[in-house]
Formats: sequence, structure tokens, C-alpha cells
Amino acid sequence: MVFYKQTIEEVARNLKTDLKNGLGFNDFLKRHSKDNLNIILRKSPTRWVAILFSQIFSPVMFILLIAIILSLINKETNDAIFIGFVVCINVLIGFLQEFKAEQAAEKLKSFQVLKCMVRRDGKILEINSVDLVIGDIVLLAAGNKVPADLRLTKVLDLKIQEAILTGEAEAASKVIESIGETSSIGDKINMAFMGTLVVSGKAEGIVVAIGSDTEIGKIARFILVPKKSLTLLQEQLKSFSWFLAFMMIFLVGVVFLLGVFRHIPIHDLIGLSIALAVKAIPEGLLIAVTVILTIGMQRMLRKNVLIKKLVAAETLGSVSVICTDKTGTLTQGVMSVKSFITRDYNGILRLNLPKLAKELLTLSILNNDSFYNEESKKYLGNSTEIALMEAAIKIGVDVLDCQKKFPRVGEIPFSSLLKYMVTLNEVGEYRKLIIKGAPEIVLNMCNIQENERKYFYDAVSNGAKLGLRIVAFASKDGKNIDLNMKLENLERINRDIPPTSG
Repeated sequence: MVFYKQTIEEVARNLKTDLKNGLGFNDFLKRHSKDNLNIILRKSPTRWVAILFSQIFSPVMFILLIAIILSLINKETNDAIFIGFVVCINVLIGFLQEFKAEQAAEKLKSFQVLKCMVRRDGKILEINSVDLVIGDIVLLAAGNKVPADLRLTKVLDLKIQEAILTGEAEAASKVIESIGETSSIGDKINMAFMGTLVVSGKAEGIVVAIGSDTEIGKIARFILVPKKSLTLLQEQLKSFSWFLAFMMIFLVGVVFLLGVFRHIPIHDLIGLSIALAVKAIPEGLLIAVTVILTIGMQRMLRKNVLIKKLVAAETLGSVSVICTDKTGTLTQGVMSVKSFITRDYNGILRLNLPKLAKELLTLSILNNDSFYNEESKKYLGNSTEIALMEAAIKIGVDVLDCQKKFPRVGEIPFSSLLKYMVTLNEVGEYRKLIIKGAPEIVLNMCNIQENERKYFYDAVSNGAKLGLRIVAFASKDGKNIDLNMKLENLERINRDIPPTSG
């Protein structure tokens, strides 16, 4: 069913759930099954036996094994032992590298049990997310991970970070109204999807999909059944192995026929042909390739690149350019402060910042709606505001003390129409009016010299060329400053210190 197109009442009726009290206990028992838990399928770790045998099944390895057999038939024990030693070393190196990589990958997986709040039989309960069923009423709050795919029924200033599904760094605002036909996850703004993070607000929603039927579960299923293909190196080794085999057969055949024409005894010809076939096999090739790939694997590991398959080291190592449509989201999903622009400073974040740059950081944490969540042990909120908060912490600013010392007494929230946010903070007997917003908007509110205005505009232009997000700050102090919630009262801000940008 396309639940995003249905009204809340239609969803509740189709899923046979009570919006006020949630599912009854008997209904829950009927819908709950060990075979249908709210768990995303995960690929089981590769067993050590499978890793060991994967080292043996390759065309070059088969040729070496044939060489061992032919050497033993020809009673060339030393050659058989040497080739066998090469095979064992190659298998051992490849096995150890891939086994260690497999163990490292397993350690990276999180097995933390996710808790969630649900309404059942009119009571609010905390349960393990694996026990959710279709039709459950889930309660969400800032800092929660969405435990299943939900059709939202109530929202209060709800914003959800959906970068893992959409690639968008900005949190998505949610509504409860039904929407029209769409194929994009980002457009389904009345839905909350499993694995995404609530950054602000509160909400309730009906579970409409669990486990592998969720959007993130569908991605997991696709990953678990990857398209198998050989790497370029494997293709080349395979082609070389067949070429070597055919050439070996051809040359041995030619030598055998010449021996027959020259009336050489058949017994001697067989021994000669076997010896020639064994000598034609480059037994050192495979171990040389394995050692080279192992070195490459170790070098990339020092760069925090974990490779599970040894042969993949060549493919990944040959990558010179990675093209993405996002700056930072794909790799980290976070923003960070790169530089500051003030009258006396234009540079990167560092501990010994000059006075105005430090004041800029103070402004950025006072005019900031992000907050520290004890459950997740990190700041939540708008990604830009989180970056500003973390920048202040990096240079030693006591954020909580600063916010207590200069409490907020008024504000004008940010909106796409205004393109700025205003806060009014108490500073002892004075008040501080702080504006944060788009550089062109904030600069127009400031009474500064034309040469200073040009200086800031040039700096903003240079930052934009580098693809940076630029936020401007300005402030005004005074005893009688009052915050009137009207746009016309914020046309000009006069201050000795010019606006600062970050």
C-alpha cells in the first residue's frame, strides 16, 4: 500500500489500529512472529573454511597443482616440494590477510539493541525495536532513531536527518497531510524511515513496514545479493593462465611429435614432456602477485581503508578520481567550520584566534538552537549550527557556561522568507541583539564603510567559489534594546564592530 497517499484515518483503518490507544495486547500477539521480527537481514560473516578454499580456486593455482602432480609422476620430488611450498605460502598469506579483514569488518558492526516508545492498550511502553509490529503507534522525540517505517500521525516542529537515504545534509521537515504520487523518498514528507535520526521536535506514527520491508531494509537486501564479477587483475590472470596452458600444451605436443619422428623412446618422451611442462609454469608469479597485493592492502589500511578481499586491492588502488554530487555528506554526513572572516582575521580555526574571531564564536553559540543530547552523547539539531557549536568547543569555549551567563530572552526564528535568525540575550545590565543569516542580508543591515563592505563581499565570493556554506553574524549592544517581532524594526543594526562571517 502507498500509505503516504492515504489520510491518517485510512491508514489506521487499513492496518486495524487504534490511533488513541494503539494495538491491544492480543492484536500484538497475533501479529508478532519470530519469523517476522523487525530486523534488517545482515550477511553472515564468511567462515574461515570458505576463506581458505577461496585462495585455492583460481586458474593459476590449478596450473600449479597440476605441475605438482606432473612433477611427482616424473619423480622430480624437489620440484614438487618447491612448487608445493610456493602454493602453501600463497594460500597462507592470502588467508591471513582476508581473515583479519573479515574480523575487522565484524568489529565495525554495532550490535546495540535499539529501544523505542510505543502506545499499546492505552499505555506508553519502552520496548526493543525488534518487537515492533505493523500497526504499532510509535512515539518519537529529538535524539531518537526511527525504529521502523512510519506514517506520521502527529508532528510538532519535527525534523529528521535522512542523509543515509537521500544524501541531503539538511534535516527534512515533516507534515501529517497526505501527498500525491511520488517516487522519491525525500518527497514523502509525511513518512519517517527506519534508521534516520530525529534532530528536533516530537511526533507519533503508525508502523507501516518493518525489517527488510523498510526502505533501508530494501537497500540491505540489494547489498546482500551483489553482482559477482571478476576484477581487472583476475581477468588478466585468468586470460594469462589459459594462454599459458594452451602454449604449454602446444609446445609439449610439438616436442613430443618431433621426438616420435626421431624415434626417441616413448618413455623418455613422456618424461621430457612432463619436465618441460613443469618448467614452463611460472610458479613464482602467484606469490609475487599476492605479496604485492598484500603490501597495497596494508598501505591502504594505514589510510583507514579496509579491504576484505585481497584481489580488490588492485581495483581500489587504481582509482584516481571519485565523483560525487555531495560535499562531505557521502563520506561523513557532517559539517565543520573551515575558516573565519572578520576585520582582523581571515583564516582557519585555531586555538589562538584574535579577539573578533573569538567574539564570532560566542555569537554563534548564543544564536544557536542545537542542543546536547545525553542519550546519544552528541549535539543534535541543524548541521550548520552543530558545526558552529563544535568549533567553539574545539578552542576551549565553555558552551553551557556561556549560555547560562548570557540567557536568551527573545528570538525571531529562522525562515526561508527572512533568511536570517535573531536572538536577544541578556549581558549583565545590557542586552545583545544577534543576527545570523545569509551574508547579503546581514551586510545590508549593517552601517559600515564601503571598503569594509567590499572586503566582506570579496571574501564571501571567494568562499562560494570553493563550495563553502557561508553564514554571517552581526550584533548590537545596548540597555534599551527590545525585540519587536516586526521585520521593519530590524532594517538597520549599527555597531562599531563590523559583521563577522564564518
